[in-house]
Amino acid sequence: MMRFIQLSFLFVLVSITTICWAQVTNQQVSKVKVPEKAPEFAAIPVDDLTSKERDILIKIQYLLRAVSSLKRFSGAVIIAKEGKPLYKFTAGFANLDYMVPNSLTTSYNTCAVTETFTALAIMQLAEQGIIDLNAPISTYLPELPAEVGSKLTIHNLLTHTSGLPDYYQSVNYMQNFLNIKSNTDMVNLITSENAPCNTNAHQFTNSGYVFLGSIIDRMSGKDYQSYIVDNIFKPAKMLNTAPHFWHQVVDNKAVGYKFDNSLEAAASPDFWGAFPFGADGVYSTTEDLLRFCNALDSTSLLSNEYKKIMYTDYTVGSSEAQKMTFGYAYGWKTRKIGKKNVLFQGGYIDGLSVQLRRYIDDKYTVIVCSNYNVNIAADLADRIEQTLYDESYFIPSEPTAFVVNDLIQREGLVTVINNFDKMLEDNRTKLENVWTLNSLGNEYMKDNNWQASLEILKLNSQRFPKEPIVWDSLGEYYFRKKDYKKSAEYFIKKLEVSPNDKRAKGMISFMQKTQ
Repeated sequence: MMRFIQLSFLFVLVSITTICWAQVTNQQVSKVKVPEKAPEFAAIPVDDLTSKERDILIKIQYLLRAVSSLKRFSGAVIIAKEGKPLYKFTAGFANLDYMVPNSLTTSYNTCAVTETFTALAIMQLAEQGIIDLNAPISTYLPELPAEVGSKLTIHNLLTHTSGLPDYYQSVNYMQNFLNIKSNTDMVNLITSENAPCNTNAHQFTNSGYVFLGSIIDRMSGKDYQSYIVDNIFKPAKMLNTAPHFWHQVVDNKAVGYKFDNSLEAAASPDFWGAFPFGADGVYSTTEDLLRFCNALDSTSLLSNEYKKIMYTDYTVGSSEAQKMTFGYAYGWKTRKIGKKNVLFQGGYIDGLSVQLRRYIDDKYTVIVCSNYNVNIAADLADRIEQTLYDESYFIPSEPTAFVVNDLIQREGLVTVINNFDKMLEDNRTKLENVWTLNSLGNEYMKDNNWQASLEILKLNSQRFPKEPIVWDSLGEYYFRKKDYKKSAEYFIKKLEVSPNDKRAKGMISFMQKTQ
């Protein structure tokens, strides 16, 4: 799915970062209409956090500060527990033409997260006995060709086991989207493709959720857009969430951007339409997405019985390879971290991307909305997840050190040391001072990663041999390893560049007495 061609322009991304610990942040400028105020969230007091949770949030702060200052993320993030925000963060600009900063009330195209709204609407109608999840869709859309309407069920549409061609990949759609005015027009275009249905495997297709939108149109007594507003968004207090057609103006909307190596920004280069017919076209905010999750946790939108049906993994037997990565529920994907259950959904459209993740057993919710580059939200959500569940996951406190560490994790220590300058250049990063590698080496030391610590500290001494701190850190390294002879050698080197250094003299004297 792509978006409308807009003006390219030169831009240096200045990271505007707002970090709130359990507190709401609103960033607005006069050019932007202030959204209607929604109920405030009850925050979790810092004193109520466990020691482990505090350590996790410090790591997440390092992570988000690094990706924003390195211009790798622009958007908004919320991490919550039991429906209450633990951490909120914003960075970058929602609109570069007017220099509007991203905020927690910036409106993002929710992409495939729209599926969760559509699936919920279907489940509400099923709970009311209006539709049967296992009935042929011709029951509700009798005008469909028999090879489609009689073969496919609502279950097939919900689980992406329809085999319907994805209309976004259709040349016919690209050429005719300006003529589409209704769900019926879209359904007719999809069925005109004459592709065979396949109910034996999962194949992602936006088309199935357009069919579901048409069924909601037909059976609810309301058009799809009105139904989800009245029966999902309003009850959930999602006052800044609404469906929009591609040509409509959206208040406080985040524009998607792509960047080349020189950091020139261009808005989404192509646009083939977006319609709120069931698959996409819903705009929401990070705070409203949290409200949605909280409403789902209650029974205000759906009973527990039908939520259980909606969250079940329906991955078909022939998709075991797929199931190793994730499974298909209704409007959600499913997987496990160990034995713990995760429900998630997300997607991307050029520079826009979104991730909504719910960690059922631990009651964590992670929401990431980004308007910078391709599917940044998924990558960042993966890193946040790793921070939550992998105690060994290491995040340096300094942004450039974050890049170096990331390269080491991906490419290996030896490769990075041997190709250091080239790899930093390829990642649009520069080593500007002695403190980057010094902090990284010392953090590795504290993390008991002795080999990486030594190699990084040695590399730093080669780059900045006249800086006393490089020899001090190497001396400290060998002191901790109880190699006092080697430690003394490095403190002597420190004295060569800083003759009056009291610490070096003191360390040398101590080690001489120890020996």
